Parts: sequence; C-alpha cells; structure tokens
Amino acid sequence: MSNLVEMEAFLVVVEEGSFTAAPEAGWVLATWGYGRGFATEAMGAVLGWADTSLGAPRVVCMIDGGNAASRSVARKLGFAPYGETQYHGVTVLLLERRASSSGS
Repeated sequence: MSNLVEMEAFLVVVEEGSFTAAPEAGWVLATWGYGRGFATEAMGAVLGWADTSLGAPRVVCMIDGGNAASRSVARKLGFAPYGETQYHGVTVLLLERRASSSGS
C-alpha cells in the first residue's frame, strides 16, 4: 500500500475588489485520511508560506456549518469566525486568520 496521501491544500490569491480581497484557503482530503492530521499539517505549511511571502494581513476560508472536521482544522490553524452567509443554498461560516496567528 502506498503512503501517498490524496490531499489538496490550496491558497487562492484574490484580486482587489473581489468578494473578500484577501487570500482564501481551502483543503480537500480523501476520506481514508480523515482524522490523521494531514489537512492541518499541509495547511500549516501553506499558511506559513503565505505569512512570509504574501504580506497579506489576513487569510480567509469558508466552511459548511455542518462540517465539524473542517471547523476543527480551521481552529487549529488559528482561524476565527467573523460571519456566516448562504452559499449554493447552504449556510457557511466565514473565518479569518490574521497573519500573526499560529496553529497549535
């Protein structure tokens, strides 16, 4: 069996005047890798790079309100809620992480 993890961790740098005008973080993980710390580790590296390379005061993310696992990952990475909205008919939480924040 391979030790490779099917994981996507990404940061989208958004143009000024867009929805948030801040980089938006996101992560997607294969179900067999849930609960193993892969998302937190990968996004920690992405956010560390963003802190030193982008100079943006904050990074944002949006998470389905019912997705407890992603809310936990976001909390560990230093994200805090700043609002909620509807996205494609689903209530989503809007979270932000200040550049000086650090995960646990």
